[in-house]
Amino acid sequence: MGVSLVWRFFAMNKLKRMKAKLVTSILFGILLSNVGKAQNDSTSFCAPLSCEVSYIGDVVGNFKGGIKRQSTYLGLANVHLSLNTQNAGWWRGGELHLNLANTHGGMPSDDFIGDFQGVTNIEAGDRTFFQELWFCQSFGKLSASVGIKDMNAEFSVNEFGGTFINSSFALHSTFTDNISASIFPNTGLGGVLSYSFDSTHTARLGVFDGDPGFMTIHPANFKSPFGGNDGVMAIGEYTYNKGIALDETGSYKMGVYFHSHNSNEDVLNNRQSGHNYGFYFIGNQRFTSSFAGHRILDGFLQLSYSPVESNTNQFYGGVGLILRGLCSEDCSDELGIAMACAKFKGLHYSNEKIVELHYKCPICSHFYIQPDIQYVINPSRFDVATPNALVGILRVGIEI
Repeated sequence: MGVSLVWRFFAMNKLKRMKAKLVTSILFGILLSNVGKAQNDSTSFCAPLSCEVSYIGDVVGNFKGGIKRQSTYLGLANVHLSLNTQNAGWWRGGELHLNLANTHGGMPSDDFIGDFQGVTNIEAGDRTFFQELWFCQSFGKLSASVGIKDMNAEFSVNEFGGTFINSSFALHSTFTDNISASIFPNTGLGGVLSYSFDSTHTARLGVFDGDPGFMTIHPANFKSPFGGNDGVMAIGEYTYNKGIALDETGSYKMGVYFHSHNSNEDVLNNRQSGHNYGFYFIGNQRFTSSFAGHRILDGFLQLSYSPVESNTNQFYGGVGLILRGLCSEDCSDELGIAMACAKFKGLHYSNEKIVELHYKCPICSHFYIQPDIQYVINPSRFDVATPNALVGILRVGIEI
């Protein structure tokens, strides 16, 4: 009885602390929203330097299955600074961009869910780092950028699925498992060339450090890029920026990537040695004409295949629908449902499936809340038999 009372006491205190963090995030969001609105109302010129601040906070609870029933809080703060060379009176087409990030809080997939794909896309532990620091120069239809870059900011971007919380809907699982890629939170040095043939056709080519390191803000801990053991990752993507159904908007992307892995196990961090490659497809299509009134229906499809024999996760597929304008005339709210499947070879389970349902509700122009529920079938992070997990997430977001 005494042990039970002590356990309940600590559990209640932990819940109170999580509630306090969530309430603080909400109050902070409302305050920053008003400040941002005042700044926007008072500024009407094109300033050379722009600043955007965002914060995402997730309360994650595992209701059933997984490793154990537990809850936690985690957050991601970003500060974006951009310098436009033309607005500064220097030259046309230049932009210097900095994205400083801080992640903090729990690790739900690691600690108590055990899912492979990642129920929340901001899980990264406690760290402060440069997510991006690059310079881009445009020459008409051609643009070139170099620096610390997040590959997923330009390649394999799922526009319609971007507000889902599970990590796979932002980036195929075959990227994150089979290769060491320059993506959140481990970004590295890279360069990208982009050419827009017209408003419909765009081609991109990127080259990145094959073993990107954690870009801490402490200069002494910076890792030398493109070292002898790192290898190189190259990726190319073609985008058709037009819908193919009902004369509505959309985009269709096809990509291929190649990674020259190294056999040094310390460098690989458990990745497979030898060359690796894969293919992916993303389709985004709007179906507005299917609905009367102001509502909008968007859909997406993701496919990726990495045929290298040594890869554990060779195939990924994802599909989703988003209904916008359910409770608002300006379509600022959205109800989304999506499903994902990562297929494995040589693991206890042959696949892991995700079903996610969320409703994103804007409170004001700079602040939103997003209740989310996910059902994880065959959680496979640790390659052991793990019960299906029912996970609830409450996300709050601030953008100014």
